[in-house]
Amino acid sequence: MKAENIEGRRHIAEKTRRCYGCFLLRYKSNKKSGILDMRSLMLVERLKFETEVLNLLVLLGVAIGGGSLGLLLGESSYMKIILAGIGVPATVFIIGVIWLQYVRIRSIIDSNEGADA
Repeated sequence: MKAENIEGRRHIAEKTRRCYGCFLLRYKSNKKSGILDMRSLMLVERLKFETEVLNLLVLLGVAIGGGSLGLLLGESSYMKIILAGIGVPATVFIIGVIWLQYVRIRSIIDSNEGADA
């Protein structure tokens, strides 16, 4: 690989490290051949994916919770009350899934804490 290509990837890795708040994950390069460590690349990509899933779940929870609240604030009808009654437990369930996703991300980071030290 060319030296400028490796430097460009290091720049991307530094940006990724700042964005995801994990100082442990960085690209390693072999000083002799310039080959990037594939394990670090895979780990960064996995964290990106897991974080995007977390963002999707948060947006879904806000949308369902806001819709349920909006149904309750309008004129009352049986259908609106039923839909809001379904939306509240769904929002609570999504909050639980968000917490589990956060724990999964933290476990990925913590499991690799000693590997890069």
